Amino acid sequence: MAYSTVGTPDYIAPEVLAAQNGASGYSYTCAGDWWSLGVIMFECLGGYTPFYAEDPVTTCRKILRWRQCLEMPAEVKAQLSPECIDFLSCLLTGPESRIGSSRNGEFENGFKQVVQHPWFKGFDWVGLLDKEGPLLPAGSKEFPELLEFLKTCPKSDPRFKHLIQRVTQNFDTFEDFGSNLEGDNRRRVDRNTLDQFYDYNYRRVRKPRVPLPEMIN
Repeated sequence: MAYSTVGTPDYIAPEVLAAQNGASGYSYTCAGDWWSLGVIMFECLGGYTPFYAEDPVTTCRKILRWRQCLEMPAEVKAQLSPECIDFLSCLLTGPESRIGSSRNGEFENGFKQVVQHPWFKGFDWVGLLDKEGPLLPAGSKEFPELLEFLKTCPKSDPRFKHLIQRVTQNFDTFEDFGSNLEGDNRRRVDRNTLDQFYDYNYRRVRKPRVPLPEMIN
């Protein structure tokens, strides 16, 4: 179980926000990731996140009161199958009954629950990796071959720059101002004052201040 809060507010599970100060008695598990998947699914179906607000504080408050604030637009809901709506409700629900939740002290296999859900009846999970995606970026079919070649291609090779351009042809371009790690200006990280990502973990030095409603429903 964990107590820290990291991520875009719109996609954070309510139990994660409730656990943000650790002293609240709340904690969260990997079931919070299935909530985030539900938010993404809602966004794909409805065009916006379910708890959208003009500012992140209001978004957090709406997530904490998700039972009152979660609502699918009627015009969108009318176009969805009952199986689709049921699957979404299995994701956007309380951690005690969500896909991947803990039952009798043991966590359910969330992916197994997804595969067995009626909404995916007839879906070819086994052959999924053999299919092409519905949207393929330019040059995607040659990516595997190019990436494999780049593994052993030295930067001094005249072809290297051209290969990089082909692999990154769909990336946004940014002006390169160099790295502040180059030269003699490098310094060691002071772990005692660190308030950022470090070693794939987030260390918060400052006490978080996230306004919570008086009652969490």
